[in-house]
Amino acid sequence: MNLFIAVTTLIALSMFLNNEPPQSLEKQAVSDTQRTLASDLDAELPRLPFTDWFGKVIGPGAGVVWQLSECGEQVDATANGDGDTQACVEVNSILSDGRKVVVMIAVGTFKKGVTGPPTFRFGVIERKGKLRPIRRLSDLEKLLSGQGEPAKIPAVKLPEVNMPGVMLAPNNAYSTGTPLLTGDDFVQLSPIEDPPPEPPPDRPQSSPPSLNQSQSIQQVVEKVLEGNAITRVEPTYPPAARIMKAFGTVMVQITISETGSVIDAKAISGHKALRPAAVEAAYKWVFKPTTVNGEPIKVQGVLTFNFRSSP
Repeated sequence: MNLFIAVTTLIALSMFLNNEPPQSLEKQAVSDTQRTLASDLDAELPRLPFTDWFGKVIGPGAGVVWQLSECGEQVDATANGDGDTQACVEVNSILSDGRKVVVMIAVGTFKKGVTGPPTFRFGVIERKGKLRPIRRLSDLEKLLSGQGEPAKIPAVKLPEVNMPGVMLAPNNAYSTGTPLLTGDDFVQLSPIEDPPPEPPPDRPQSSPPSLNQSQSIQQVVEKVLEGNAITRVEPTYPPAARIMKAFGTVMVQITISETGSVIDAKAISGHKALRPAAVEAAYKWVFKPTTVNGEPIKVQGVLTFNFRSSP
């Protein structure tokens, strides 16, 4: 009887050790990220644990929430959409002046777990609907102090969005009791109404087109335009738009040259956080040349891109 109890105890202990609780991945990822030296994430930063450096930059009065989240990209994607998803430790902080700081540190994938050392993925500073990207961690302190902001990176002005409230924990703490986010359960989204279409862009006045030039650009309906497409490129969901929980359709007006390449693209509707990605994708489309009486001509049309609520 004693032997039976001993064997049963060993089996139960083995099953317990081999079936770690769901929160173990989050705890390991957060712990590894907090202990990682800031200099390993950005060579210009000091040799301090990342959690200590981040706390000094945002100040002692700001709370910090550490949690596991999606990076916004899939790896090993399959035809049925069940590929693995990159995992990031998401560091959230709300400063005393109302600004929100979000930093994403890549740690591995949800299926493979923590793989390799943590690496800086991206970051943003949000205030009253305006996003300021953080290109490098060493830029964070300057951006928060209002010094050294990149002159070539304009602020992205977004419509007012009801951001979900965040319960802040003390510095060096991480959230508990929250289920891991996987697949389509990453966020609960609510539709965002598209802003009214912008007026068509003004054409340069320095050299007004001649009558023949204006007549050479023909308008093409979207179905015909897509039917003539040789190369189609889908836009990448912008990480900043994912943080803002923005989705929906974006319409892009394009001009196609006589050779079938896109020479001009302008977003005319859709959420402003999604428009740059749609325009970038539109420039990569290639079409069959359109001819009239055997002569190739320029054409204009509209492409519609749909940003779904899940990756």
